[in-house]
Amino acid sequence: MNIKNFYSIPLIIVIFFISHLDAQPKDGKQLQLRNSSITSLLAQTTIYSIGRDSNGFLWVGTPAGLHKYDGIRITTFTPSSLDNKWLPGSDIQHIEVGERGEIIVAMHGGGIAKFNPDSESFSSLFSDTLAEYQNITRIKDARDGYIWFNTVNSGVGGYNTRTGEIAGWLKSHPQNLQISPRSNIAHTPGNIWVGGDLGLYNIQPAAESLEVISLTIRGSLDAAPVAITAIEISDKETILAGTEEGDMYKFDIAKRKFKAFRGGCRIELGRI
Repeated sequence: MNIKNFYSIPLIIVIFFISHLDAQPKDGKQLQLRNSSITSLLAQTTIYSIGRDSNGFLWVGTPAGLHKYDGIRITTFTPSSLDNKWLPGSDIQHIEVGERGEIIVAMHGGGIAKFNPDSESFSSLFSDTLAEYQNITRIKDARDGYIWFNTVNSGVGGYNTRTGEIAGWLKSHPQNLQISPRSNIAHTPGNIWVGGDLGLYNIQPAAESLEVISLTIRGSLDAAPVAITAIEISDKETILAGTEEGDMYKFDIAKRKFKAFRGGCRIELGRI
């Protein structure tokens, strides 16, 4: 099994997903999502991310813009769009649903933007003068006043939603400038976790610290760290980590140790 972090989703899989999904707006009306009503309306057939807001509407991210589907029509948001259809970038890498059900978008070449349901428009989280924070691959609303994000060349970043400021200590942290985040972002109380080229990264905002925990294969002639490309919080004591070689490991948070994954996690089937 080869576990990798794919950003691109084949269109036929997305269409199958959408055609079997009903959007549930707040007013209780059901929006029937038919495959014939969306396939010909997207600006680009490569889909990178899908999100669903608190109103039940689907948001689809492509390299050619962000698309909002209300069950009947598609509204496209791009940098060239006018009025409230404007978006700072068109290459949508990731869609995150925030604490209040709002849509937050990560873009390559556009930074991060958040949707305001009152004005039905997007606004950038930070100025485009922050060139190092314009190419974003993943975002995570930690529901603690911070939005965390992976960048292409500047490690991991943090944005304080209450003050509107970035985490300056993390931006200038020497280790952060050397890491290359590859996985999704996970959150446990007081901790942010990200997988990357050097192993598992642990960010502790309160202490303003960043720790790199390397994963090396015992007995291997190549002592270089193994890249972690996917992570999942299994429970309060364990993180599951997948590598680009297709292996899985369990990371003990308290002991700060990896061990080969051999099952033992409780999985409930038939539930979404």
